[in-house]
Amino acid sequence: MILVNGHIKGGVGKSTQTVNIAEELNARGYKVVIVEADPTIRTSTNWGEDRSADDSLSPITVMIKYGDVSQAVAELDETYDFVLVDAAGKDSTELRTAMAAADALIVPQPPSNADLDSLNELDDIVKKVRRVNPDLTTTIVISRADTHPFIDDATQTRALLHSEYPDFNVASTVIHERRAYRAALAAGRGVVKWKDHKAKAEMQVLVTELIGD
Repeated sequence: MILVNGHIKGGVGKSTQTVNIAEELNARGYKVVIVEADPTIRTSTNWGEDRSADDSLSPITVMIKYGDVSQAVAELDETYDFVLVDAAGKDSTELRTAMAAADALIVPQPPSNADLDSLNELDDIVKKVRRVNPDLTTTIVISRADTHPFIDDATQTRALLHSEYPDFNVASTVIHERRAYRAALAAGRGVVKWKDHKAKAEMQVLVTELIGD
């Protein structure tokens, strides 16, 4: 199964989402590969290198692919249970060609106006990609939501997404802005291998929701 973590805006949490989904899938016994399809930032690659230095962790393959990645990810799909593509935060050849070969696009979406405004362009790109890949599913995951109990930005964002972007599914699971995500990323781990039980739980629930297992 090919899952693209993508957006046309940077800083929304694509790489963080990619490595954490990979960690949880790996923990469930799936064979996972991460394809870093970002020519400018190597967050996933650096994470993979840090991870490989820790003998207590089971390995997760990370490789770099640029340009038209459709054939490369399709070939990897024959060997791995899950191919996770970490695309750059912009409209790019890598993003479009990965989506053309993918089963699903997963869109991390912070609940801020600047980030929400950029969805119009992504919506247009998805419509064009579906001309060659009509089976592509798209799921928005509200990410970097406030953890304060009296700030319910996720509910407001969910209502807006359902109203303005009906072609996108919106995940029930919300990923919050937690220090654990940054700390685990720096250590070459996912939050399911970290100390924050709330971060671990929300990532486990998200993966179950995304893959139905």
